[in-house]
Amino acid sequence: MFVRRLAGGGTLLVAATTLVACAGGSGSARRDQAPISINGESSSPAHSDCGAVPTSTGPLARAAHLTITVPAAASGGEVLPVTATVLSTSPLPRMITTPATSAVLLARDGVVVGRAVGRPRPSIPLQLAGAGSKPAQAVPTSIRLVTCGPPNATTPLPAGQYDVVGVLGYQLDSLNQAPADSSGAPPTGGRSFVLVSAAASTTLN
Repeated sequence: MFVRRLAGGGTLLVAATTLVACAGGSGSARRDQAPISINGESSSPAHSDCGAVPTSTGPLARAAHLTITVPAAASGGEVLPVTATVLSTSPLPRMITTPATSAVLLARDGVVVGRAVGRPRPSIPLQLAGAGSKPAQAVPTSIRLVTCGPPNATTPLPAGQYDVVGVLGYQLDSLNQAPADSSGAPPTGGRSFVLVSAAASTTLN
């Protein structure tokens, strides 16, 4: 402590403080600390180009199911084969499935990280006269296990477990007649819907 005389004749007591440096006696701040992480993982840019997993819409949402089958294991960068099937327990009106609005999605922890979209080709009619199943030909038959983004994206997805979700785009045939238990006419072929599958799992090595 030392004493300083003020101009008006008073005094000011000042305590001298010594800064004690940590980390081995060095007075410089550390600049090599690890980056902040969330849930044990370093933060990374969101997959803004991947979109989100949709929900089923339209008359098939309660009348049919889309199922997909994929191999249980694969490696990042490989092509994963996909088999998609539409299942029904009752007769369905004639559908016009649309490859351009169909897709296969890869998701991890609820976030879409990869996708394959249907090829631009003519629409494919689909009708189930009763309980049974038929191939969902508009859904892509494979997906490359790379990150989504530009069309030429080639970065392999890292190892881990992924959800694979099928999306079948469809319209009702405009020539359909209203079902007997319907309160009105079905939508015309100009209105689009999607039928979304439950997730199938695959593990990347």
